[in-house]
Amino acid sequence: MNSKSVKYIIAFGLFMVITMSFQNCSKVDFASSADNIANLAFDGKYLDPVNITVKKNQSVSFTAGTMNGTHVGTLSFGKTPGVLTLDSGNGKYQILDATAGHITYTPNESFVGPDNVAMYATDPYGNNISGQINMSVGNNLNSIQPALAVRGMSCITCHSQMSSNIITDYGFGNSWYFDDSTSDSFYLDRANADNGLATLAMLNASKIIVPAAPVPAASLSQFNFTTVVNSLADFVKARFAQGKINSSAQVIEVPELTISIPTAARIRQIFENPSTNQVYIPDTQKSPALSGLNYNSSQNVFIISNLVCDGDLYLSAPAVFADATVQSINGCRIYSTSNVFMTSPIISAAYNGSVNYNTQVLSAESIWLGAGRIIENSNFCETSNGSAIGWYASTYPACVNS
Repeated sequence: MNSKSVKYIIAFGLFMVITMSFQNCSKVDFASSADNIANLAFDGKYLDPVNITVKKNQSVSFTAGTMNGTHVGTLSFGKTPGVLTLDSGNGKYQILDATAGHITYTPNESFVGPDNVAMYATDPYGNNISGQINMSVGNNLNSIQPALAVRGMSCITCHSQMSSNIITDYGFGNSWYFDDSTSDSFYLDRANADNGLATLAMLNASKIIVPAAPVPAASLSQFNFTTVVNSLADFVKARFAQGKINSSAQVIEVPELTISIPTAARIRQIFENPSTNQVYIPDTQKSPALSGLNYNSSQNVFIISNLVCDGDLYLSAPAVFADATVQSINGCRIYSTSNVFMTSPIISAAYNGSVNYNTQVLSAESIWLGAGRIIENSNFCETSNGSAIGWYASTYPACVNS
């Protein structure tokens, strides 16, 4: 064998060795299980759960990563890469950068509550690890369901139209609960079908919520009920039947009921203890700027007539609604640490054609309804459209519009 042949054989042998080494480093021959393959890229890592609170009607951007903060593989909403958008039914998720893990979330309009979805990261070998995105849409203010909470129903039931639930105990537990000994009884629901609960107008979806409480039999004789009435819920249903405006299905009885309101300190805490007497937090970037909130510094009072407000409004001085109209897109929610006075109905109106407009008012002190403009013999005069009306007009003829 000549030298040329020897060199050829050696070269061929080296080629064979190199070839076999390459095969031993291959994915199939090297790894014995899927776990070993995953460890090549993820090395025991997992996607951190993402827990984010976002205000309703607002978008949020965030980054998803593994437990040590690195980003391994390609992010997706499916177990295979490329699923970059997801509609959860409550909002829309979009992956802007699948490698860096950048995501945006936009809740559906007016949605409030939890919204949870899964996400996945896929390594270069096609293996994936999963994680969870937990969105909480709405803050403590947004989660409050609008309702009128009142102890003594009083004249608030007379010819009123309620667009929210009503929570009341009629003063149960107090001496004035169904007290027939005085005309000033707080429940003020006489046998005349033209007053009280018989004339209360509620939306079909609204409820009146009362505790499980008995009604004194002596208080029922004047009503001429045709059904058996033992409880407060029975009484409300029977009065609804007489008025023929609301249905018995709108009456909800609960085992017990406690009516309380947030304290001034709690309201200040929710708004992060502001140093100013007003704070406006708009719902979205599309919300209009606050306007129509006029502060009289000499009397330390807000005067509200034509308010544009779309979001949460904090007030720490008394507020007077004088023939007020409140415009909003998704609702104006007013939280006052002081007293609120309303001299006339508050009209909720749409801003830019919205259909979700509404007005909510909460006071840590009191809300005075129908507070008149002139006082005669220590009585307020109620006025409407420039002329005195109702009981005040007939009892006190001198009551006139200011």
